[in-house]
Amino acid sequence: MAEARVRNYQAGGLKACIDKWKELTSDKIIINLLQGVELEFDEVPTQWKVPKPYKFDAEKSKLIDTKIQEMLSKGIIERTAAEKGQYVSNIFTRPKKDGGIRVILDLSQLNEDIQYHHFKMESLQNALDLVTPNCYMASIDWKDAYFSVPVKKEHRKFLKFFWNGLLFQFTCLPNGLSSAPRLFTKITKVFFAALRQKGHLNSSFIDDSILVGTLFGCRRNVIDTFCQSDECGFVNHPVKSWLDPVQQRTHLGFVINSISMSVALPAERSFKIKKVAQHVLQSKSVTIREFAELIGLMVASFPAVPLGQLFYRLCDNYKNVCLKRAKGDYGVSISLNSACKQDIQWWIDNVEKAAAPIRRKAPDLELTSDASMIGWGGTLGKKQTGGNWSSSEALKHINELELLAAYFTVKAFCQSLSDVHLLLRIDNTTAVCYINHMGGRADACNEVARQMWLWCQEKNIWITASYLPGALNVKADAQSRMFHDKGDWELCQEAFNQICSFWGQPVVDLFASRLNHKVPAYFSWKPDPFCQAVDAFSVKWGDRFIYAFPPFCLMGKVLNRILSEEGRGIIVFPIWPTQHWYSILGSMLIDFPLLLYCRGHPVLSHPRLDVRNHLPKLRLGAALVSGKQELQMDFRRMLKKSSQHHGDKERRNNMMCTLRNGSHFVVEEVVIPFRRLQTR
Repeated sequence: MAEARVRNYQAGGLKACIDKWKELTSDKIIINLLQGVELEFDEVPTQWKVPKPYKFDAEKSKLIDTKIQEMLSKGIIERTAAEKGQYVSNIFTRPKKDGGIRVILDLSQLNEDIQYHHFKMESLQNALDLVTPNCYMASIDWKDAYFSVPVKKEHRKFLKFFWNGLLFQFTCLPNGLSSAPRLFTKITKVFFAALRQKGHLNSSFIDDSILVGTLFGCRRNVIDTFCQSDECGFVNHPVKSWLDPVQQRTHLGFVINSISMSVALPAERSFKIKKVAQHVLQSKSVTIREFAELIGLMVASFPAVPLGQLFYRLCDNYKNVCLKRAKGDYGVSISLNSACKQDIQWWIDNVEKAAAPIRRKAPDLELTSDASMIGWGGTLGKKQTGGNWSSSEALKHINELELLAAYFTVKAFCQSLSDVHLLLRIDNTTAVCYINHMGGRADACNEVARQMWLWCQEKNIWITASYLPGALNVKADAQSRMFHDKGDWELCQEAFNQICSFWGQPVVDLFASRLNHKVPAYFSWKPDPFCQAVDAFSVKWGDRFIYAFPPFCLMGKVLNRILSEEGRGIIVFPIWPTQHWYSILGSMLIDFPLLLYCRGHPVLSHPRLDVRNHLPKLRLGAALVSGKQELQMDFRRMLKKSSQHHGDKERRNNMMCTLRNGSHFVVEEVVIPFRRLQTR
């Protein structure tokens, strides 16, 4: 059945299933997209001259001929005639993994007139947020996903191209259109939101999806996703889809392993990096372009290579110097210095065995360090150390001195330690950045950071640096207080008090500031004069009863931290079922969630901004969550299942009481409705 649908694929298939999409969403923008995309122009483009066609050799031309016929038969393109206002572009090809080619419309000129809209796509990190120890993963691959989205007839004239003297135009969303990723992501958000409301865990990047769950949950996830794909007009690829749940899966070019809880590079990617590195290393001279290609491969592998940033930084800085000397000409040949060669050799020796943990354990030790123009100091608990600078060291920039102080402190206290995670608190933001990124562009600071990490590498020590406000560095402290406060929203005190009347008073507020903390003890996201700590993720939350109203982009990270530490607390969250963390939140509930509402005034407040103007449609909820599975299960056992098995005795009342807007979670077939929190 699936193979027949692949063979009989026709472009624009989502439009034929518009009734199903209307069941999933009432958003008119999405419905209009599915019925036909309109290109969004800043100004309707005028083409004064048709570009000269690209030349292809005989073999490539034959492949393109075959591909054009295939695209015609599938309705991806159609024959057309010249018309007023048309826009003609060239085509080029890119190889596919199956040995074929992909014909791409070169819309580089047209894209200059396409409106830009900022949007956020899900990433590898979003997928990793879903992964738990020993969970199972699968994936659904859609065939020619872009081509499933039709383009309105009156806008197809902007998507024309010539081939062998004949004029063609795309009937559907083409590869190469700058707005295509955003438009397709808007559609898939709706698709996966419907599945998340059923309690399924998933993450998608364009048409590359990953489905996560227990063995049974993952199978159910695959079945529901597969069936919904068919109903919505997507064509599931029977070969590229991975329907059997496994504990090791490749997603977005990385191998995710839930048994070892690690992420690594696929063999073909690590082999390619090694091959290119060997070529660059063995050549007497290489072009800047070849060198930049290797650096690009290094950067793309960072999520799976923990020390990748350390052993790429010298190469990147050297490339920038050479490119500046060459006045931007990537074709200039260069000879590598010995430092670059040593780092490239490290990649050759280590890239195939590199793997990064999906989540690191909380820090084992906390150190502090500080520097002045006359000396340095450091502490570990009640222990202290320090010393003067030499005459030559005293002439260095304060940023370099701060890094030296950190290096000396780590080295002084950790000589006998290994296999530990250190939290290093410093009152200099530049030093924090250089340590966390394993270097930077300033040669002197980069060298100190490099030496620190090389020393730690020998002992398998991992360092996380965090900013610590200090009176010894008045200039840095004053600079840290200059910040934008557009995100400085807080829950109104009345709503917070009522939440506490349900669940008790929290011990610490994880994401707050001097102006909006809800309890006396709080952590701030940047330096604050009265906070207990800077950066909530840099300290252990432990068994403290927490309150968290985090930046929405950190929801997944917060929930996973609570799970890993088996903590408990109150979470204020946006009711966004489209987000990857929404199902995780539902599974962690240990009481009914609250729908926040204040009669007569907004539930949020801000020192300067009006929520009615800036967040008019935002709905917020509050939840009592726990990382302990037994508490989660105890709560769900109290609730009714969302369905009834055949043969069961008929229930007197088969509907649970939910809010009129239908707000609820579904976890393992259990419906968890919201309760309305209303204040006067």
